[in-house]
Amino acid sequence: MTTAAPNLDWARDRVAEVFADTTVGEFLTEQHGGGRSADASAWFVATEFPTIAADLAALLGGETTEPLATTGGHITVATRTTDALVVLDGPEDVTCALVQHAATRSLVPAISVRFRLADAYQLGAFRFQSASWDLAETVMDVQDKLAQTGGRSLCKLSLQLVRFTARDGAEMAFRKPALTLIQAHSEQN
Repeated sequence: MTTAAPNLDWARDRVAEVFADTTVGEFLTEQHGGGRSADASAWFVATEFPTIAADLAALLGGETTEPLATTGGHITVATRTTDALVVLDGPEDVTCALVQHAATRSLVPAISVRFRLADAYQLGAFRFQSASWDLAETVMDVQDKLAQTGGRSLCKLSLQLVRFTARDGAEMAFRKPALTLIQAHSEQN
């Protein structure tokens, strides 16, 4: 008696459906479990998947770290880039709210950006979370532009260097996150 091979198309479709909303990594301005200097010049990306970490290191340049208990077992990729071309599906991929800071009880922004890398879309969704007032000031404009595009848009997620002179004459610098809409999907080749 011979048995026919089972049709597993439904299983593949179900797996793709279940993991469609799964975040495979997080872009960070500092390394999990460690600090970073104010003028640091590149993104850190944390993921729990070794293959994704290797792909990110190849794509964005940089090195991976071994998972540590302090990082929740995540692998961190210290990239060599301040700019990443990302694809957002629409305005719902960018959220911003004011939340109360636990220690100071003051209001701070809570921004979340969900995206895929334009050059490695197949890797899955990543996120970036920030409490940057500079980013909060521009996020509503980005949401409006995303709503006008009516679908996917190519954007740039970057760490912009800001230099200034303090009142005491000291030269200061810091990196601020920025999200810029480049073009709507319909305008892409």
